[in-house]
Amino acid sequence: MVNVMAPAVIAVTTKVPNFIIFSLLWDFAVRRTVETAELEQEKTAKRRQGST
Repeated sequence: MVNVMAPAVIAVTTKVPNFIIFSLLWDFAVRRTVETAELEQEKTAKRRQGST
């Protein structure tokens, strides 16, 4: 029974941390993209205000 369970336990213990790391990285990447986009919008808005 232990021999049957071992691969499943190994699969779970490797997949769960990978999933957590992936979702954290994904979350970070999305936030970074959104922040960059907002900063770009602010820059263009300031440029427009300065030019008029």
